[in-house]
Amino acid sequence: MSCSSLKHRYEQMKGQGGIRFKDAMTLYSDLKGSLDAHNLEMTELQKSNDQSSIQHLQNHITEGNQLLSEFENMTFH
Repeated sequence: MSCSSLKHRYEQMKGQGGIRFKDAMTLYSDLKGSLDAHNLEMTELQKSNDQSSIQHLQNHITEGNQLLSEFENMTFH
């Protein structure tokens, strides 16, 4: 699942009154996997020097890292 899809799912869950721990862990795991895939793809794009695709993918990576940071700073009550 893409970082933007995960962010959308996360926002939906937050809007429905909160996120269960199990769901947060699943989102976190999915996000880590997505970022790992993006980073592998980035390595390949850098070899081909495709600047347009590199910039587009970098935007996804940045968005994913921001969401990952939000997850890592999440507190439960």
